Amino acid sequence: MNHIIKKNAKIAWEKGDKHKAYTIAWELPIEEFYLWITKNKKGIVLSKEFFSDFLILLNPNWINKPNSNLLIEYYFSKRWFAESFEGLLLNNVSEVYLNGVKKSFSFLDLERLIFLENLKFLPQNLKVELSYWQFWYQQHNDYWNPVIQYFENNKSSGLDILINLIVAFEKRFFETKSQLDMQYAGEVLSVLIAYIQHLNILDFSITPEKDDIFKKYYSFLNSNRQECLFDLGNKYIQVRENIIRYALEDGLEMKEMSLGEFYFIENEEYNKKWEKDGERYILNENYYYSRGDEYFSVLESEGKIEYANNHAKEENRNTKAKRFGIELAVKDLGLLDKDMPEGRPKIKNVISFLNTHARNVYERIEKPLFALKDFSFQMTYQEAVNYRLLQTKKIMEPIFAYNIVSLSDMSDRFGDSITIKQMNCLTNDFSFKWSSKTFDPFNLFLSLWQKPFIKLGQLVISPISIISAFTGLYAITESILKNYKPNEGNIIEKILHNNLTRNDGVWKSETNWQECNGDSNGDADVILEDNEYIVLMQLKRTSQKTDLRQLASQVPQDRKAISQLKKAHEHIVNKGEKRKIKLWYVTTAMEKIGVEEQNVRRVNYQELLQLQKMYFSSLAELINRIEK
Repeated sequence: MNHIIKKNAKIAWEKGDKHKAYTIAWELPIEEFYLWITKNKKGIVLSKEFFSDFLILLNPNWINKPNSNLLIEYYFSKRWFAESFEGLLLNNVSEVYLNGVKKSFSFLDLERLIFLENLKFLPQNLKVELSYWQFWYQQHNDYWNPVIQYFENNKSSGLDILINLIVAFEKRFFETKSQLDMQYAGEVLSVLIAYIQHLNILDFSITPEKDDIFKKYYSFLNSNRQECLFDLGNKYIQVRENIIRYALEDGLEMKEMSLGEFYFIENEEYNKKWEKDGERYILNENYYYSRGDEYFSVLESEGKIEYANNHAKEENRNTKAKRFGIELAVKDLGLLDKDMPEGRPKIKNVISFLNTHARNVYERIEKPLFALKDFSFQMTYQEAVNYRLLQTKKIMEPIFAYNIVSLSDMSDRFGDSITIKQMNCLTNDFSFKWSSKTFDPFNLFLSLWQKPFIKLGQLVISPISIISAFTGLYAITESILKNYKPNEGNIIEKILHNNLTRNDGVWKSETNWQECNGDSNGDADVILEDNEYIVLMQLKRTSQKTDLRQLASQVPQDRKAISQLKKAHEHIVNKGEKRKIKLWYVTTAMEKIGVEEQNVRRVNYQELLQLQKMYFSSLAELINRIEK
């Protein structure tokens, strides 16, 4: 029946009768209607007119039906404003409307704020929230507009502004007191470079001389002219982060201190949860480093380790061992050499390239500078750099800057050869580039922490404190997976299944749920079972380290995984299943692990991989280990 509805709706749409197409398709259950239309690349689409001209003519009871939230969330995700539809939501589900506007940052739309302000009857909860929305809208504009004005009034060359910004970034990074502020400094530099690219005030196709870059750097460092623009950008990023926290951070309260001034009351339980997540990052990183060290020791004992320039120092040994650990982490996340696009080197060579240069820069430049800061906490970045110049009696390279040929030659010396053609492709992939018709600094989903290079013609540059961050596991793995994706969609399911499979009969493992149970009865990617328990798992690949916005963007896939598991649970119970059933939503992210939603528990993929499966005498023991 439903396939006939879809066929007729598509025919009406192709004839240009959108209203009739929507009317026919609306006979489907809301979830099926939504999934069919949003996944249908050709044919019916959910346009703004669907909400403004079609839904408002229906009986508003649809709002209270199961899965109506899918349509409402979709509307807000598109950043549309349809007065008629929003009036419908306000009159029927004001709390849903409030959350929709808040969590989608739709309060940054002036047209919507004017609409709400002009309403004669507004629920009290919305009156309070509207004052917050007006405050954040004004803050956002007040702190971004000075950046726009700076560029309009400043007549410096684009290259001068770029180098000035890098100097200011390094200064802020050196003199800041917290890891969070260091992270923000990178975000500031990212948004300002993206704006330079948007304004097209620098021709990134022209290759400047490396010595000219260094001369400009030292000139700007000693002239102290680099502060203003970066400070403006920093103030904007602080506001942007506060807006994100206001909209998305669980348990955060916003209170008015005085007229037009607000402050946050943080949730202690939420902060403890993030601290626990941080501990999980460290444990996972140390696990892979220890595996890398074990693997390295075996190869070393077999005489299979070669050192660049025959330097078998402890530092080189540790670097290589860690690199093996990073390779294992990438492999566990499902990326293999066969997934690399044409013209790219092998994954181990990519890791070697990033890690070796990062380690070099850190050891030769950043570490000695920060040692001076530890010795004299009041020392400025300018003083530290000038001291190092006197100390070394030679020009210290203040920016990572090499041409493609040099980088290729260096890879030969490091022992992981990358051709000139491959190096050109590789540095393109890892270069920060932003292009958009309308520049929106709030929705810049790209950072130098993910793409550390800036290409100026054939010259590849990177701020010292950006590239040196790529000594660590997360910086490298997240950056690689930002650029390259596994071709095999279910690869991590296969990896997890292989890791949890036992041949001694303690428990059985399967991956053929839909083959045995059909497409309409939910889904489980991996199943473990014995006489007492059955564990159904749904796997979803995400970033390993997620921020508030990434977590929010993953809600639809979270919801889908939970829905699939609940349907699978219902199906086997209806078939008479009497064993205890566990539902696990397995994710590569490390946030919110252990959280239960609708009896579905969020479990970490890496933690499951790291289990020594043969140590467990029963499935119950494994479950207790994960859920303790």
